[in-house]
Amino acid sequence: MRCTNGWLQDRRTAIKPQRPNRGNRPDHGLCRPFHRREKRVQPRKAEMVVGSNPTSGWSPDQQRFTALDSWRGIAALAVAWGHIEGPAWFLNNVFHQRTGLAVDFFFVLSGFVIAASYGERLRKGFSIVTFMFLRLARLWPLHVTVVAMFVALELVFLALGDLGFLSGREPFGKSRELSSLPSTILLLQAYTHPQEHPWSTASWSISVEVGLYLLAAVLFAFAKRAGWAFGLGIAGLAGAAMIMRIGFEWIDILRGLLGFGAGLALYEAWKIIRRRPPTVMVATILEVAVILGMVLAIADKVKRPEMVVIFAALILIFAFDRGAVSKMLSARLFVLLGAMSYSIYLIHGMVIGRAFDVLGLVQSRIGVRLVESGLGGADEVVAPGWPSAVIVITMLVSSILAASITWRFIEEPARRWSKRKAAGWS
Repeated sequence: MRCTNGWLQDRRTAIKPQRPNRGNRPDHGLCRPFHRREKRVQPRKAEMVVGSNPTSGWSPDQQRFTALDSWRGIAALAVAWGHIEGPAWFLNNVFHQRTGLAVDFFFVLSGFVIAASYGERLRKGFSIVTFMFLRLARLWPLHVTVVAMFVALELVFLALGDLGFLSGREPFGKSRELSSLPSTILLLQAYTHPQEHPWSTASWSISVEVGLYLLAAVLFAFAKRAGWAFGLGIAGLAGAAMIMRIGFEWIDILRGLLGFGAGLALYEAWKIIRRRPPTVMVATILEVAVILGMVLAIADKVKRPEMVVIFAALILIFAFDRGAVSKMLSARLFVLLGAMSYSIYLIHGMVIGRAFDVLGLVQSRIGVRLVESGLGGADEVVAPGWPSAVIVITMLVSSILAASITWRFIEEPARRWSKRKAAGWS
């Protein structure tokens, strides 16, 4: 029953019709304000790092990190760029030489995201087996697909034999030996073949991460609230070992322990500061400052443990998604790069390697020197001037296009299947 002045009578408390009191004011015990209800659309949550629009309002309890996911895509492209060699200035500078630091950024971000997505759940009894299943199902299908591509490539080399453009290329040779194939398929190569990076070169860090996931699950499940402190302690020990060059044959695992452990502790710091977000202006200043600091540190050849601290600061600042740089990183192109970052990271080696192979074959036919290498060897882009830039850009764009295919038809279907399967178990 509608009251005067747009008020709606509360039928639960109304016994009989009431006349409004003097002043044409309704009785507050019987009537309440009537407003149109607006449907609120809840943001879709993703499994790990997902995105939010910083202009849509900020909540300290949100677990959506658009800018960080975009940074992941940028870092994956940096790794791909670093795997293209050549004498040109854009392939022969300090930034190109230090693109491997992007993997250390991955480790820190991974620890941060795992703590955000699974830390509390694991403390409350979420199954470690289910957690590891979800992580492996997320990583393994694309990994084993890329390894299968390399195996098929070796079989092609074996079948082609001693063709001229295959001169010096030995099938199943160094880094592609059959003895390392089983451990590579099982993502154990970082532990069984340290520093060798057999078959799919980039997947050594994925092998390290599998062990780090198990470590995080054990820490959160058994150490509970102190899990982050153990992670920070492990990171400190790994960093000290790297600085003193102790156990350097296990440098890949030490890098993972340093970055991932720091990421676990970093999320604990984020939980403390997230309820007091900076203003847009302050956030923008901090974002620009941390980017400049990172660029200067890379140019100054700051060592890896110190770079992990800078990466931690970058993650902490961009986790707010508040500044102008974060808004730029929320553009569709950057968000898409972030979504495809794992595919870019794993598939780029195959794409760039085959591009070199094709260019090696083409230049042997046209007599123009474009690249320096035999098919499948150590490659360099040696074309002069702007053709060199065109080749590099084409390789990177081709890597993104190939990644879009593997992301759509392998990575995403595997992720959705694993979530359905795990939901059935629970």
